[in-house]
Amino acid sequence: MGWRFVMRQQKVSAKSIARAAKWNQPKQIPKWNIVKGDKVEIIAHKGKGEQGVVKEVIRKKNMVVIEGCRLRKRIIGASAFSPRRSEFIEVPIHVTNVMLVDPETNEPTKISIKRNDAGARVRVSKATGAIIPKPKHAPREREVNADTDTPASAVLKKTYEEPDFELIFARRLEEYHARRRAKAERQAERKSEERRELEDRARRAVVPT
Repeated sequence: MGWRFVMRQQKVSAKSIARAAKWNQPKQIPKWNIVKGDKVEIIAHKGKGEQGVVKEVIRKKNMVVIEGCRLRKRIIGASAFSPRRSEFIEVPIHVTNVMLVDPETNEPTKISIKRNDAGARVRVSKATGAIIPKPKHAPREREVNADTDTPASAVLKKTYEEPDFELIFARRLEEYHARRRAKAERQAERKSEERRELEDRARRAVVPT
């Protein structure tokens, strides 16, 4: 078996793997009714009946991570700085296997999207008609570094001065006309030189009698 055949097989296998990875991507759900911070209950598969708060939403894979549910033990090997240890992590679950919890009955429920008096879209429980509000997340605090961050006084300081466009236009128009005049003068001078040259040729061509 030659090396050319081996390399050809490797290329074919790499292409087939890339094609399979492309076609095996799950079809993403266009509209999500579950967001980060919602209280949900697992209705199928391992962990059925457990309730928790959505910790992370993985839209690319149509999966969610529920805090404190579907725990799995993970072993972390020893390194030069830390010994071998184990920890529990939440395993993602498909979003179709979870359901929102009704705030009045604390039971899983289906929802419908309706508009409230203000015209905003809200999630309404089909079991009791209660509104399930979306959780509000506090804005992330930004760390301020006095050495690298620009101070607010410098940010708000006006450093741009609007130019006098009328003056600029007048100057450019004057430069344009000056260029046109210079070009016309050069052309006139060239034509006069050609005319003098033709007259000289004609004068030399005249045969004296």
